[in-house]
Amino acid sequence: MPSAIQIVSKLRLMKLKIPPIGVNPNNYKIQSGKKHKKPKSWAGNFAVVVPAIASSGEGGTLRDQRKVALRFFLAKTPSHITQITSFINNNPHPSLVDCKMYRNMLTLKNGEKADMMEMDFVEGPTLDDWVEQTILSGSKDKLVEMAEGIRTVVNQLVNIGFYHGDLSHSNIMIDESNTGQLLVDKIRLIDYDSVLVKGISNPPETKEVGHPNFQHPSRKSSRFTILEDVFFTSLVIYVSLIAISENPNLWQAGTENRNFHSKGDNLLFQSPRGDLERTDTDLWVELDKIHYPGETKKALDCLKKAVNTSKLEGSDFLSQVEEWFSIGTLNVHPIPVVHRKINKGNRTSKQSSSNNNLSIPSPKPRKKVSKPMPSPKPRKKLSKPMPSPKPRKKDTKPKLKKTLLEQVIPAETKRKPANKSSSASRPKIRQEILDQQATKEAAKEAAKEAAKEAKKAKKAKKASKEAKKAPKEANKKNTQKIRKKKLKTIPVQFEKLSGMKIVIDGANALHECSSDMKSLDLLPLQNLISLFEAASTESVSIIFDASTRYKFSDENFLQFQKLIDSNKENYTVAPKATEADSIILNVAYQTQSLVVSNDFFVDYKKQIPEAHDWFSKNHITMSYVAGIWTINALHDNQFLEK
Repeated sequence: MPSAIQIVSKLRLMKLKIPPIGVNPNNYKIQSGKKHKKPKSWAGNFAVVVPAIASSGEGGTLRDQRKVALRFFLAKTPSHITQITSFINNNPHPSLVDCKMYRNMLTLKNGEKADMMEMDFVEGPTLDDWVEQTILSGSKDKLVEMAEGIRTVVNQLVNIGFYHGDLSHSNIMIDESNTGQLLVDKIRLIDYDSVLVKGISNPPETKEVGHPNFQHPSRKSSRFTILEDVFFTSLVIYVSLIAISENPNLWQAGTENRNFHSKGDNLLFQSPRGDLERTDTDLWVELDKIHYPGETKKALDCLKKAVNTSKLEGSDFLSQVEEWFSIGTLNVHPIPVVHRKINKGNRTSKQSSSNNNLSIPSPKPRKKVSKPMPSPKPRKKLSKPMPSPKPRKKDTKPKLKKTLLEQVIPAETKRKPANKSSSASRPKIRQEILDQQATKEAAKEAAKEAAKEAKKAKKAKKASKEAKKAPKEANKKNTQKIRKKKLKTIPVQFEKLSGMKIVIDGANALHECSSDMKSLDLLPLQNLISLFEAASTESVSIIFDASTRYKFSDENFLQFQKLIDSNKENYTVAPKATEADSIILNVAYQTQSLVVSNDFFVDYKKQIPEAHDWFSKNHITMSYVAGIWTINALHDNQFLEK
């Protein structure tokens, strides 16, 4: 296994230049550090990283120079690194750096060869250095935007199947070369040794547990990254940035000895102090004093519960954090399509014929081969064949049914020769048998008569019950007729709702106006809202099911999120595992609002009777035909009287 010193020394002996085309397809020139001809480098557990300038050319003319980071692996390249590289190339995201793999790129003196990964070089500070600069410049408000940006990026990556298992102050960089206005566009994540991507069926044991000042104590080296790790680390970073923005003294910028921040080691939380094991440390005391803006207090509460949980895996932490963390409050652009530049130097014939510099293709999934059933073992042959069974002789004599006398008289009696005494006793025995048979017949007849009488009594009882029910059934039918008459709706003009409060069943309205239930159409709903607002209603509130946001196209999803964010007081999405129907009824009852829905909420009549009673008298149905919204109401609704 090559050491970091061996690799750096080798690069130094090469006069800061990797061998030319064929072994060095991009003419890498290693950058020197503070000392002349000594490469600048960063060493980690798995690799050594050096900055370099890459260029491709034709006929010796250099062009397209770009700054890259070359990562030389200290041991055999982990198999999942290859899969991660392939995933990033197939699923580009602006927060991930472009990377390519090269086999056996560097040969050391002892003959060992090191694989190399080429990555885009990020021009900018790490997150902790950026926080220091931001506080010293007096721009602490940017800390909130950065927190929201990181939360947004993490959610976008989770949605495409990329779980970064080692988020920390040093693995999040701010790309200053990006001239965009939003900080979220400048976030770059690096160091993918602990990453888990969709498609890795058997994650390796890398013995990596992430930075201890950002990971839950229950994370062990015996398992790979899980979603709980990603969300916990993100919460630690998010809460730290929000807390610092509200109380910059927690950071103590510009000073040497600091209470909570240790330069190059953490943001605020420190594992040795117990900040991630319990919530009674000095840091937590200071965090509880802060007034958190908007919904950011939920992040602190969620992190506090996680810290007080001994083991994240298998706990309810994931359901708690996803309920809040999965929806960012920052309006962001959709994930742009990232077009990768292909260097012509990588397409040379020498490269295609050499294994030293080929980019490793994504592994093809193995076909599952069903294991064939073992063939049955042949039976051993017997030394002596089994004799075939002899056919039974058919009885040619017809079988006669035994008479009653034959069933009663024993066989011994029948075998004895007839004599005077036996022949004299036969009539008596015959008479006794006939008497017994007559008694049985009489008992059967009596049982039949009793059954008939019982059946008649049962019919009479049933007829009596039906006679008693007849008036009730008649009343019930009359009531149903009356109800049917009451259920008839009448059209309502939007202008009649002036000055009234409206609560719309968002999911119900979207399903009413969308032709494709898998991709809901948002524009008709926005038109419906406009009609209510144009009618001078006092307020319009909308409540959506938790699953609604997953049924939009990418374009409509962003518009939907913008709709929610633009009016959080009145537009909301129900939490996961919570029925939006009950929220709609309770909100309408508490605010005395009209409910706009095609659902009659029958299931809640007994559960929340007061709220359902209000709804039944203040209910509006809707229809969307030919691009036109119409609303109707039951003719006995109370609001019509107003």
